[in-house]
Amino acid sequence: MLSAGMPGGLEASRTELNVAALGYGIRDNAAAPGILGLNLGRRLSSTFSLEAGTTLFYGLWWMGWAGLRVTRVVAPFAIDGEAGLGAGVGGIGYPPQKRWFEEPAYGGYLGLGVGVRAAPWLGLYARARAEASNGIRYTLWTTAVLGAELSIWRDIAVGLTGGLTAIDWPRPQWGWIYQAHLTVRL
Repeated sequence: MLSAGMPGGLEASRTELNVAALGYGIRDNAAAPGILGLNLGRRLSSTFSLEAGTTLFYGLWWMGWAGLRVTRVVAPFAIDGEAGLGAGVGGIGYPPQKRWFEEPAYGGYLGLGVGVRAAPWLGLYARARAEASNGIRYTLWTTAVLGAELSIWRDIAVGLTGGLTAIDWPRPQWGWIYQAHLTVRL
């Protein structure tokens, strides 16, 4: 559920640390930014990056994940694809007789992002992602978002992302999602 921000923002042989706060609303169930995410990425070459991170929604789920990102940059445009696996605890719809952290969960994700560097300090992008997990029950969570990332000082950027989300639990439902993030490139 964590959006990666601007495609192509990380240069070869560099590392990126991203901290994000997320929120969503589905039907009458709106969440303040109570979902926290942290991810670390390492660009191995001009094309490949390895990433790992964690997402916590206290009282509902905690997941750790790792994946591969493939990026192609033809300035000022960038496109990337991502795939990975995750494991953790909790989820949506756990039995009332159990606590959320007593239920193991695992799954995977696929995503695609396109972006344009509109100015040296401004990146605009769109992302789509699907996450499937099987813990308490099978869940499919999809997102389609638009975002902007602003380089505020050298290798520090802030970003805002928002768009649509869909989840299949307890029945297919549409809603909205938003994220604010801080990125530091080392």
